[in-house]
Amino acid sequence: MSKPRSKPKWEKIKADGTTLRYQQGGDNEGIAKAIAAGLESRKKEAKAKAAAKAALPPPDLRPKKHLVAFVDILGFGHELKKAETEADLKLIYAKVRKVQEAFLLAGACDESEHQFENNAEYGRRVLALSDSIVVAITPNCPMQPLMGGYELLGCALYELIIAQGQCACQGIFVRGGVSHGPFFFENDVLISPAQARAYDLETNAAEFPIIVVTESTRQARFTLACAAQEAWDEIDTNFKPVCPAPSLQLARTFCDLAGRTVLHDVQGLLVLPGTFFATCLLQSRLEQEGRFEEIIAPAWRKRSAAFGIEVPDQELEQWRRQAEWEANPGNWFLEHIRKQEMSRGPFKRDDHPALKDFLFNLGIEELNRLVRVQHRKTGK
Repeated sequence: MSKPRSKPKWEKIKADGTTLRYQQGGDNEGIAKAIAAGLESRKKEAKAKAAAKAALPPPDLRPKKHLVAFVDILGFGHELKKAETEADLKLIYAKVRKVQEAFLLAGACDESEHQFENNAEYGRRVLALSDSIVVAITPNCPMQPLMGGYELLGCALYELIIAQGQCACQGIFVRGGVSHGPFFFENDVLISPAQARAYDLETNAAEFPIIVVTESTRQARFTLACAAQEAWDEIDTNFKPVCPAPSLQLARTFCDLAGRTVLHDVQGLLVLPGTFFATCLLQSRLEQEGRFEEIIAPAWRKRSAAFGIEVPDQELEQWRRQAEWEANPGNWFLEHIRKQEMSRGPFKRDDHPALKDFLFNLGIEELNRLVRVQHRKTGK
């Protein structure tokens, strides 16, 4: 007689809240144990990741004031609906990149690393959202000690005007809104009441290709584009007799200035909103006269110093700062302007407001000189 077969023995394994049953000694024993080991391993990994995430510092959501602009390309959606070929999409792509470059998105610029560093120095963050651009400027940046918060934000508005003009010169029209308030962007999370207000302005207030600024931001509601248009109209009225399409020619000049190397003194007086254009006019005249290189030549001189074995750190730091000052051509250019001011009458060397006014007036004088030259050339 054959021996009766013994009943199979079943075992249990608990892993990650799951119970696995397998037959002891059977084919599924190894599979069940492997599955259980995998579940436990994943549980430990998830626990370690959760612990690491909990150890991270929380995001800094303290309100930090920014100037925030939301800018949108007009007609973009309509162009997308009409796009059917690869050539159509390439044209749309090129248009988006031109707008991104104009508004200083580092990844869209030819020298992206340099633009990234420039954005960081001026407290500028630029985000690309499909056909829209978000620009956020904080006065708390490395350039703040040189320019001051007011000048930084003024320059930010000026850059928006320049960017909009560059786009318009290429046949691309944009509209937008500008507000101020908290701005937070981290780990792909954007939280900004100012951005929400700027978007609302772009959507509901900017009926034409304009950039609207909130009343609270500029103490009075106005649009940059309308103000610029009034200026263009005045320019056309006054200069048309001596120059065809003067406003368009001035817009091209602004585009050229945006891509030009700018002199920047250590005090930032040459690049203020009220002095930058005057600085460019004076530089151009001196270049034409062949005197500009002579004025800034001291900046290119080699510098060296001999120190003893034991030299105080303060003395080394003083020499380093002086060498850095002398190596900046903008400082020598400002010294040239300061000497002009001193030659015209009593002047305190550290009177920065007076020097700014003098530089502004020099720009007006140079502009009037150019007008007189043009009058003589045309006889009008």
